[in-house]
Amino acid sequence: FPVTISSHIFSRPGSYEVAAILETDCGNDTLLKTVTIADCDTTVIPDCTVSLPNAFTPNSDGSNDQFYPVTPCSFDVYECSVYDRWGQLIFTTTSQSQKWDGTFGGENCLSDVYVYRIAYRLPGEQLQRVTGNITLIR
Repeated sequence: FPVTISSHIFSRPGSYEVAAILETDCGNDTLLKTVTIADCDTTVIPDCTVSLPNAFTPNSDGSNDQFYPVTPCSFDVYECSVYDRWGQLIFTTTSQSQKWDGTFGGENCLSDVYVYRIAYRLPGEQLQRVTGNITLIR
């Protein structure tokens, strides 16, 4: 039996009433359906997982040269402090774009294990406090 197919391109997001008319030897039947067309331009929300490396190599090779929390998201609140093994504060920042480059007072720090304390809050989430070790390898 003959089939007629019609199509339509929706130019805007929204809900639309779509009808299909079925013609048979016994008569016609109409199917009605409401369909919702999503906005194709919606911004994809990134996974805001925060990862912290356990080692870095500040040797200016362009790979793993700085210590910082890795995340695709921006923090509403951020504070990072790094201490040497004797508890001396050697790096601190409240700017997510500022990263520790393995120096203190303009001098290269020795290869060693350092302690970091980081407090951060992602948009719409609770304040997180993280303490850990970072190994500087030269």
